[in-house]
Amino acid sequence: MIKRILLAVLVLSLITPAAVLPSQAATNSPAPTKKPTAKPTVTKKPTAKPKVTKKPATKPKVKKKPKPKATSKVAPLPTPVWPPKGFKVSSNGSTFAKIPTFDALKGLSNIDKVLEKSLAVQEDGIRVCEKYACGAIQVASTVGCTYWIVTADVRSQVSETDKTLKILGQLRTTYSKTGPKQFATILLVSKEPLDPLHSIGNFKADCRSDTSNEIVPTTTYTTNY
Repeated sequence: MIKRILLAVLVLSLITPAAVLPSQAATNSPAPTKKPTAKPTVTKKPTAKPKVTKKPATKPKVKKKPKPKATSKVAPLPTPVWPPKGFKVSSNGSTFAKIPTFDALKGLSNIDKVLEKSLAVQEDGIRVCEKYACGAIQVASTVGCTYWIVTADVRSQVSETDKTLKILGQLRTTYSKTGPKQFATILLVSKEPLDPLHSIGNFKADCRSDTSNEIVPTTTYTTNY
């Protein structure tokens, strides 16, 4: 009986682990782990790059070509309707004549170089038709003329209220050759001073086919006093 109890105690002592001494526990316990100190994160500021301002590329200056100066071109004489309207016809039906108005005369001088030159003639620094009484007639012929002879009377009213006309003198003007259906404006210049009471009328135009024995063109004025 006693042997069984001893055997049981012995078995029990083998099963029960030895008590841990306090000194041993302290010695064998692991050292506390130090927490790593968090290092402050240094954020690097981005380095500001200097802005490079690009200068605009200078374009080469393009020289403008000078515009050609407008040259005044003399328009050719318009081709008229034939037979011409508004013209008086001669008895033989081949010669036509018309007295142009002052405004029409100015327009004709823009297209008729001979007329323009005649109006530009000056005497004592004054244009002849701004100094003397002048008249004009437009002529044309179906067959053409070797030269023209135009005659007219220089007249004057008695007064502003009395419109009776008296003849002061006669004008005779020659003009150079014109072709068939070619128009010409013939200027007649008197030696009577320019005056509202003076006028030129009673025109007669003669288309000649012979050879002239006088200077063409020319103008003569014969006074009645």
